[in-house]
Amino acid sequence: SWRAVKGYGISTEKSSYLILKNNGLNIKFLTSKGLTTDSSKIGDKTQYKWTSVNIPAIVKEPLSIGIDNIIDWVKVSPNQFEYDNTTGNFDNWKNFGTWMFKLNENANNLPPATKLQVQHLIKDAKSPKEKISKLYNYLQQNTRYVSVQLGIGGFKPILAEKVAQVNYGDCKALSNYMKALLNEAGIKSNLIVIGNGMPSLNPNYSSIGQANHMILAVPLTSDTTFLECTSQYNPMGFIGHDNSDRNVLMITEDGGKIIRTPSYQAKDNFQRRKTDIVFTDDVNATIDINSIYGNAQFEDNMSMLLIEPIEQRKRINEGNNIPNAELISFKFEQSDKTAPIMSEAIKFKSNQLLAKGGDKAFLTLNLINRRESVPAKIENRKTHFAVSFSYEDNDQIVYTLPKSYKIEFLPKDVNISSEFGTYSAKFSHKDNQVIYTRTQNMTAKSFPPEKYNDYVEFNKKIVAADKLKAALT
Repeated sequence: SWRAVKGYGISTEKSSYLILKNNGLNIKFLTSKGLTTDSSKIGDKTQYKWTSVNIPAIVKEPLSIGIDNIIDWVKVSPNQFEYDNTTGNFDNWKNFGTWMFKLNENANNLPPATKLQVQHLIKDAKSPKEKISKLYNYLQQNTRYVSVQLGIGGFKPILAEKVAQVNYGDCKALSNYMKALLNEAGIKSNLIVIGNGMPSLNPNYSSIGQANHMILAVPLTSDTTFLECTSQYNPMGFIGHDNSDRNVLMITEDGGKIIRTPSYQAKDNFQRRKTDIVFTDDVNATIDINSIYGNAQFEDNMSMLLIEPIEQRKRINEGNNIPNAELISFKFEQSDKTAPIMSEAIKFKSNQLLAKGGDKAFLTLNLINRRESVPAKIENRKTHFAVSFSYEDNDQIVYTLPKSYKIEFLPKDVNISSEFGTYSAKFSHKDNQVIYTRTQNMTAKSFPPEKYNDYVEFNKKIVAADKLKAALT
């Protein structure tokens, strides 16, 4: 592939891409919109040339999803190829899938001891899903991920029987090993070629450069279970937001088929938090924070389950915004290992939650999940932008105030709605309690550059709402 510029901050006077091919070799190419293709015959060869001139340096812009919408580019792929004594066809995804299937055809054999282990694991399983779960747990507990990228190893996995012996492999080897375990259990599965953290595969243009990863799909009667075989911690069926909602290639005996991975909506990528802040006197308060994270937000916080308490304490303190807070206790738990959900319980104490001003005290109502900054405005932005994933945050904070204070003022409720998402903040009180409720729902999709400053304004309103205070006397 070719891009007219090498990266950000580099101006280019002239950049060209030239391909000279034998007339017997068929290629296909995809170009950026408006780029001219110059072709000519030179003897028994054909030359293709693309040129771009006078390109100013490109400034990296916040939340940018890339520069392909503003520069010239070309992607080229041969229709036929030879790779390490194998031949394949890239006319379309179906033919490439046929090559991949043949490449992996004899890689699924297991040692006798592993076959016996599979039968032992599934002997009491009452359904295919239960069998998959037991074997996926076995994979996670007995293998680890290593990268193998040399030679045919870039496409062909280590044999399943070898993985059974050494207990490691790359994404291809571990996916193929899981496939072999399922084969032994009588369950059919398919290798999936995927672009992890990359755009979807283009269904109309087949090329290997669009993919960098492999997972496994297990089609069942009612649904399909996808397995991320490189993770020792993902619950069965959870493949992470970098693998979700994209076109992928399923390898079948009939060739490659473009399918789509599951999509995680905002309501799936949730954070639900209840915080109780109790003033024990006019100054001191205890702060109990209980949170639940799901799917993509589980993924973002999962590392807290895997590190030592001393490192957990360090990270909590680094991420804390509560003034003069002392960390008392904390606990992270995934009570159901089959679901991408975890809980977090943290307790602080503080003596600086109230800011005095004359005869009043002021209380910042959002102490926990507060938007602190806004991306800078950009005039004449060039690139598209996006939120990394859709999510929904629900926060409730209940303040039990000192009996010596009365509530003089609470802000009015705030409701903000836009194409980027929604936000609401609600304020109420009962007796000596103030109840603050915050909900934010964000949409992950690509937006054109001209929408960016609207996005900045949307976030400015959220930052302002997150700073609202109550007045006490």
